[in-house]
Amino acid sequence: MKTVTTTLALLFFAVNSFALDINKVSVQLPQFNFQNNKGSGVLQRLSLETDWGVDQNYVAPTATAATKFDLSREGKTVKFGMAAVNITMKNANELLTKLHSANVQKLNIELAAGNVHQFGAGLIDLSHESTGDIHAEGLAMTCQHKKGTGVSFSMIVDECLVKSTAHADMFEVPDMDGFFIESFIGVPIQAESDVLQTLKEMELEITKGDFDMSLKIKGIPLVKLKADGNIKADMNNKRATIRIDKVKLGFVGVTDIVMKQLKKKLPPENFRVEPPYIYATW
Repeated sequence: MKTVTTTLALLFFAVNSFALDINKVSVQLPQFNFQNNKGSGVLQRLSLETDWGVDQNYVAPTATAATKFDLSREGKTVKFGMAAVNITMKNANELLTKLHSANVQKLNIELAAGNVHQFGAGLIDLSHESTGDIHAEGLAMTCQHKKGTGVSFSMIVDECLVKSTAHADMFEVPDMDGFFIESFIGVPIQAESDVLQTLKEMELEITKGDFDMSLKIKGIPLVKLKADGNIKADMNNKRATIRIDKVKLGFVGVTDIVMKQLKKKLPPENFRVEPPYIYATW
């Protein structure tokens, strides 16, 4: 096995790491900021183990000697610069070309780390064309992995839907205040206008597509919102089907209320709500 340059590793990973025959990925990104088509970050570690006899491996020499990099974008062309090296990607991955802004801290990704995939981040604050605005703190997720199957984005999604657990200390989504105000009339809530968009202590467990989720709503601190159902994804055709079986706020069933609000709030160009199903495309 031989070692190639960090630059080559970054190029492959940024363009489309999942197009390669990759067996294992390890990334440590202490900081990354992106806005107005320009970004910069700090790379602590990047390791790609491939199936064709090459280890692409970069590790910063000490915990404090991480490497700084810059990113700029014009259309689908993304330029990457680190030290004395400049790379131009003329048809970059949609993860980069559709990103509006990002502030990421303490990002750690371990794909095919033994029998699991692991993802963690201290902070994710981003706006993306596909997901909208997302703010998460203390995010952690573990999915099962079948050894010998390699690493691809589609396969990771499939494996996570078979068995996974996720946690977030805090998760904020746009317009969630209006959602809960309209949904739970009569429930005592705090007066702050934005308090209901903040979800806390989110726990999610998926087993063979069946999911159980619980979370706290900052404006309704005494009870948990719990939901269960099933999710299936078709990555090749870019669509997913979510079945909502039950939603409860404390001991009160609110399934119908939540489904009606989801039908009103979810963008129709990407979501179709037909209770108990939600059909998503991207």
